[in-house]
Amino acid sequence: MVESADSLAYLRKEHEIIQMVSGMMKAVSVRLAAGDAVSPSDLDKMMTVLENMDKCHRVEEDQVLFQLKVRSHNFDGPIRSLLAEHDSARQIFKNLKTELDKWKADKKSTQLLIKYIQDYAASLGEHVRKEEEVFKSKDVGLLTEEDHRNIVDRFKKVEANVLGTQTKGKMISTIIELQNRYSK
Repeated sequence: MVESADSLAYLRKEHEIIQMVSGMMKAVSVRLAAGDAVSPSDLDKMMTVLENMDKCHRVEEDQVLFQLKVRSHNFDGPIRSLLAEHDSARQIFKNLKTELDKWKADKKSTQLLIKYIQDYAASLGEHVRKEEEVFKSKDVGLLTEEDHRNIVDRFKKVEANVLGTQTKGKMISTIIELQNRYSK
């Protein structure tokens, strides 16, 4: 858990975790494409991580982005674009869930599952890159120390409400476990 009062540093630390998730997903898709065994329970773990990430991180970044929009109109376009990407990623995730259910019923049905895993992993990487560009804007400096503290406090409340007993640390452990298992 990041203990910074800087909301952007907090999100950047989460971006590192998201890059780990993207790498783990790519490794899983490579194994599936090669016809290697992939545990359905591991894919369920991956999906749980992705659902929790969506419920926490996207809500958290929306709070920062909306706060930036209030401070500067320069963020209208980028924020609209990033929010549209959130919607697009949720659609890919929905398709991924559907294909995973099909795969569980018939392990031969991998083509679309692999595609959606790769698409989702790619969308995560591209989205993080775009967010980092927004965070480099000089207008980010319009957020005060109090804004950052309040935003980080809200982040922690979101995480506590969404994750409950499943801490961020447990999510990271799951990501590392899966990445190690499928990157070999």
